Amino acid sequence: MLTKNQNRSVSFFLTRALFLGGGMSNIFALCGKDAWISALLGVLLGIIFLYIINYCSNKMPSNLNNFCQQKTFSNIFLKMLFFFLYTLMLLVNILFLSTLVSAYYLSHTPSFLICAPIVLLLIYITSKGLKCVGRVAQIIFPLCLIVTIIKILLLTDAAELSFFLPIYTTSFGKIILGALFYATLSITPFLLLIDEKISFKEALGNYLIGTITTIFVIVNITSVLGDTLVRMFSYPEYAILRKIEFFRFFENVENILAFIWLGDLFISMSLVMNRLKNLSKGNNFYPSLWLIIIALFTTLFVENHFNLIMIIYNTFIYALFILLVLILIFLSLKIKRKNKS
Repeated sequence: MLTKNQNRSVSFFLTRALFLGGGMSNIFALCGKDAWISALLGVLLGIIFLYIINYCSNKMPSNLNNFCQQKTFSNIFLKMLFFFLYTLMLLVNILFLSTLVSAYYLSHTPSFLICAPIVLLLIYITSKGLKCVGRVAQIIFPLCLIVTIIKILLLTDAAELSFFLPIYTTSFGKIILGALFYATLSITPFLLLIDEKISFKEALGNYLIGTITTIFVIVNITSVLGDTLVRMFSYPEYAILRKIEFFRFFENVENILAFIWLGDLFISMSLVMNRLKNLSKGNNFYPSLWLIIIALFTTLFVENHFNLIMIIYNTFIYALFILLVLILIFLSLKIKRKNKS
């Protein structure tokens, strides 16, 4: 079990982890300069999902692995849903991390070499257990939060309020779909914390800390790039960092400030690995082997096929939403049957 501070720190990174690359750019491609409206509505929708997750967490008499211990069809199916969720999160995070680094940092380095240090570090931290992940998150959380706030403040000089006008030019259907995207991306990782039995008030506070910074980032991107450019960049959150300038000598710091995304992805993948370890009943070998297979598949095969990358880019949010809904439905029904019996 994580401590209160560790839970808050981990929740901060989980809320933001799936927005890097495909998450943020999908919302902007859909809603343009009205993405902030979708984000606000997405927070309200995310709170509803968070309440259901927190309800299921507190109604389970034990952790998820013990709760689904009996070899019944519903238990096996529920474990399969969680396994698919963990696999998808690992694949997406590795893909967007490797494409970001290879595109902006190490353009001549093979992707599997870029991901190798991360994979080895994930295997090591998984062997140390959940508490180690919580301590790492607790240490880097204040630094990442401070850097995020500083980045938001420094970008105010490059902001143009006219880029938000006129408000609400996107169709209602796209606004709602964008809100669903935002809620899915921000709340799905909280399924990784379903074994942490905390109050809804505490979970809500943890969720809001992370999601408020994400909304500010969306506002930053819109105010700096405008409606046309936000739809074009695959990593708009990186593009706006080039606009940071302080007293005409503090500039070209995008490569330094971008390290906070590594924290988001690393904590997210570390927690996924720990949950895979729980599914395999504490065995470190199978989660580590599965991580290596996913990393090699992503870097050696997926990245060499642009069409496959675009399929993942365009569909992974829908897959996350389907998994989220199915898990919550089956988990709620199982808890209800358990309470009746």
